[in-house]
Amino acid sequence: MQGNKEFIPKLFYNVSLEGMVPKDNFYRRLNHVLDLHFLYDKTAKYYGKEG
Repeated sequence: MQGNKEFIPKLFYNVSLEGMVPKDNFYRRLNHVLDLHFLYDKTAKYYGKEG
């Protein structure tokens, strides 16, 4: 179409970060191979209990 479109800003946008990252992304593949769940227990004392 020709002509100008008027941009009407919205207060909220529906955006999926999952959809913005390519399926063959290096970090997606790394996440399937590398298990870092042990870090949650090791670093828990450094995080607050609230908020």
